[in-house]
Amino acid sequence: MTPEQKRDRMLKRVLPALFITVIYFVFVSNFMVEAKDKAEKKYIELAQKGLSQSALDAKQAQTQRLQQQLRDLTQKKATLQSKIQAIAGFMTSTEDSAITAGLVSKILADHQVIVIEETVQTLQVADLSKSIRDIKSWLQPGETITGQKLELRGDFLAMYHALEAIKQQKISVLPIVFSMQSPDDKGGLQWTLSLWM
Repeated sequence: MTPEQKRDRMLKRVLPALFITVIYFVFVSNFMVEAKDKAEKKYIELAQKGLSQSALDAKQAQTQRLQQQLRDLTQKKATLQSKIQAIAGFMTSTEDSAITAGLVSKILADHQVIVIEETVQTLQVADLSKSIRDIKSWLQPGETITGQKLELRGDFLAMYHALEAIKQQKISVLPIVFSMQSPDDKGGLQWTLSLWM
């Protein structure tokens, strides 16, 4: 083989490799350098903000701890809710409301508190006190409460003793509105009492 043939053969082998190397350094290496520079810049920015791998690990551990606490609290809430349901189940059923209303009326009459008017009342949950809203959300989710509205007349002591008797006899009612108006022309105090029963 002549020296020229050897040179041609060598060039045929070297030129493609040289061509690929030139293409790599002209085009591909720029992309890789830019990507490396961007990643390095982002890492430096995160490190300057105080976000390092150890900080991220601590954040993840805290997130897992909070999720466990949330699961525990959800379980406690469910347990508490079932206990409240057992204690105040009367609020979610209407079976005994007529009997309960009769007992309340009898106690009021026994203590000389006169029922002027008795109506069924629908109250918006948003208009109620926070404690009643919380009880409502636990027992009977919804926008309204249906209660028994009583317009009453009687002096202060009579009303106090009537309410005390309702409490002592453990009648299944929950006062949701209770207010007193000025004495009327007949001289007695007027009361509004709404009961969830």
